[in-house]
Amino acid sequence: MSKQILRKCYQCKCLKPLKDFNKCKNKYLGVSNECRECNRIRMKEYRKSDKFKQSNSQVNRKLYSIQYSKTHKEYEMWRTSKSRAKRDNREFNIEVSDIIIPDICPVLGLFISKEAKGRQDNSPSLDRIDNSKGYVKGNICVISWKANNIKNVGTAEEHRKIAEYIDKFVK
Repeated sequence: MSKQILRKCYQCKCLKPLKDFNKCKNKYLGVSNECRECNRIRMKEYRKSDKFKQSNSQVNRKLYSIQYSKTHKEYEMWRTSKSRAKRDNREFNIEVSDIIIPDICPVLGLFISKEAKGRQDNSPSLDRIDNSKGYVKGNICVISWKANNIKNVGTAEEHRKIAEYIDKFVK
């Protein structure tokens, strides 16, 4: 003979078997605090409220923003650079119109593809010309991801030494 475990619903204050509650790992006995019936009533009222309508419109704005950034590379670059600036506590005052993607990389001469997915050699990359400054007007340029990656791993002096080494031995 097995005992049935009961739980008290905090809404209706009734003792009910565990099967009448939604599962919830981090709660006592692995079930939620309110029974399914009370939860259904509470959610029905919430969906009618202004709070739900407001949060739903925020979700729609976020979805629109994501879809827009997939079709507009400049906006995506602006959005990601803004979040990096905030994360790294850097100055940021550029606008989407400041980001101009050229057809050819000004550093390596590669064709730049706006449709390139992720980090490919020919995908556009927003470069801070002077890395001690933030994303400010006059300090940004769009170059290929390959050129930006090469630039990021060394200093100007190191790049000069590599160029001298190549000139000396490759000729």
